[in-house]
Amino acid sequence: MFVKVKRYKIKDGITFEDILNHKYVINEPVTYITDSCETLAYATTCAIYKPYNFEISITVGFPKDVKKFDSIDCSILIDEDFDQPYRPFYSSVNYRIDDNCFECLAFTIKEYNKFMASFYDILEEVK
Repeated sequence: MFVKVKRYKIKDGITFEDILNHKYVINEPVTYITDSCETLAYATTCAIYKPYNFEISITVGFPKDVKKFDSIDCSILIDEDFDQPYRPFYSSVNYRIDDNCFECLAFTIKEYNKFMASFYDILEEVK
């Protein structure tokens, strides 16, 4: 089976205040995501792939200007074992990944897509 990173955008008509009212969003600035995404609120989750005890944290930041939101640029995925960005995720953004060959990467992509889909009331997938 193949997996692919999905891209998301903020739905039309959603304001920054709507984002702040989302149950997962924390109203604090985040500076460690990327220079291109100045965020004033964020949401985070953590997941463990048990076969390898691989732990990944996913943080998505929301800029005050919602039109500047980009689901890849405004997200950071941290490999908790090495406490650094999980680079294979960013290298795979434009490709389909075989989950039989790249288990940890496929797991990470699935968790990212699942986390982003949990914001169904404020985000929509870019087709």
